[in-house]
Amino acid sequence: MIGFAERYAETFAREGGALQTQWTSFAFQLADALAAKTGQAWMPAHPEEAHSASHYATYSLVREDGFRLRIASHGKQAVASMDVPRVRGHVVHDRAAPQPFIRRRTPHVFDPAKPLADIAAELIANVVTPCEPDFQRQIVAENRRLETADRLARASAALAEVAGPGVSDPRDNDGRSHVLHDGTVFGRIRLSRGGSSSLELNGLDHETVIAIAALVKARQAAAA
Repeated sequence: MIGFAERYAETFAREGGALQTQWTSFAFQLADALAAKTGQAWMPAHPEEAHSASHYATYSLVREDGFRLRIASHGKQAVASMDVPRVRGHVVHDRAAPQPFIRRRTPHVFDPAKPLADIAAELIANVVTPCEPDFQRQIVAENRRLETADRLARASAALAEVAGPGVSDPRDNDGRSHVLHDGTVFGRIRLSRGGSSSLELNGLDHETVIAIAALVKARQAAAA
């Protein structure tokens, strides 16, 4: 006797697969319609980013400048919204911090049975155009993070010449750490993305500590 789990798995594979195939075909056709309307290239995202179940399917369309339009089929209803991918928080190696905060707008409901040209015009007017300011803020934030990551990488490389290579601290998603160990001296230097770094060393003799304090004092006086 076939149990519920076996019947569900069989139904899911059949219906979910069919729905995703239909929605993928719709996504490719809609991408062409959007390109014809805007004069910019639109391409479906990587298939691995698509999701489906027995009752829904989603796909993202990516404009040539990076704008992402998420279209989803929920039963007989279709919705569209600006897609903001969730980037993981480990910023040191990926050179990308989490996406900036963007107010989630209410998804726009549309009729997938309408002509594709009409759907494209509707989504441009109700989703793409209203979300352009959010997309521009996203670009500005990404560029700032890349500039910050470059400064951090240069500072870390310069420090590595003196203190040794840096390490990624799993507890710190905001900077880069260099662990020091030389005989009885050990500690950590943390380079912050914001530029306010910290130095923590143990095992130094009094003369070295006094010399470091004098150096800090001299820099403060020079800055004043």
